[in-house]
Amino acid sequence: MPLEMSAVAVTLPLVTDEIWTQRIEASLAEVRGWEDRTRDEPADIDAHSSLGADDARDPAFTISSMAWFGLQSSVDHLAQLVDILTTPGGAPLRPHSPFTLTRTALLAASQTVWLLSDNHQDERLRRTALVYKDEWENHLRYLNDYKRDPVIIASLDADIIEGLDDQIAKLNLQLAGAKLAKLGQFSSTKLLDDAARWVSRHEADGWQRRALLHEWRMGSGAAHARQWPLNYRSGKVTIDRADKMTVRWLTTTFQEIGTSMGAATLMAREGFRLWDERRAPQNQKLAPPR
Repeated sequence: MPLEMSAVAVTLPLVTDEIWTQRIEASLAEVRGWEDRTRDEPADIDAHSSLGADDARDPAFTISSMAWFGLQSSVDHLAQLVDILTTPGGAPLRPHSPFTLTRTALLAASQTVWLLSDNHQDERLRRTALVYKDEWENHLRYLNDYKRDPVIIASLDADIIEGLDDQIAKLNLQLAGAKLAKLGQFSSTKLLDDAARWVSRHEADGWQRRALLHEWRMGSGAAHARQWPLNYRSGKVTIDRADKMTVRWLTTTFQEIGTSMGAATLMAREGFRLWDERRAPQNQKLAPPR
């Protein structure tokens, strides 16, 4: 799956690095394989598996649904980047937008790793209930914003308002069973930190964990239109002495794309490994990850 990319007009010339090109192409091939896998419904979960036992213990907060959705979302965003990078004739390699895709892919895969990685069932169930709680709270906030807007309500038919009320009532009922003190407070940054610690648990120096968190922070800055991450991207700085203005010319290198995509791919790979391990019968030993 060869890369065909070109720089946009405002960027510096790209530095082609054979090693990083090979790493990116390896990620592309892996993502395409996952794309085929996530198009279909996941394989049945064995009732005697760890994941089957988790789902059976608390059917209201099934880990399998939330964990698989994380993988689907991660692959969907990575696949979009693959589409861009493999456009026939080359595609602009932009200095901002690719990192919003990799940031979402990293977070989504981290959710799956976070839910499946802990070896204690009670903790896995707590984490799952916490994600559901956050999901329902944000959905409820969204619906209530509509319900409290007089212009919106005045323009809706009675049956639509009734449907809105039904959804709000259902979410409030679901949250009534989820608002337990032991759940704690959901934090996507804490989730990602825990997932990064798990993935890098065999690395003695801690740099892999920090690298994963770095990509998360850089991507978050790009997604929120913040300028500070640009200090850590490739480019050159010029200073207009008359206006005392600093101008930064940006580019994106194969290394930056490779590290950002590689971080998300690494996390997704571990998510799929954990998924396969947790859904298999507990007496079945899977082949070790490559």
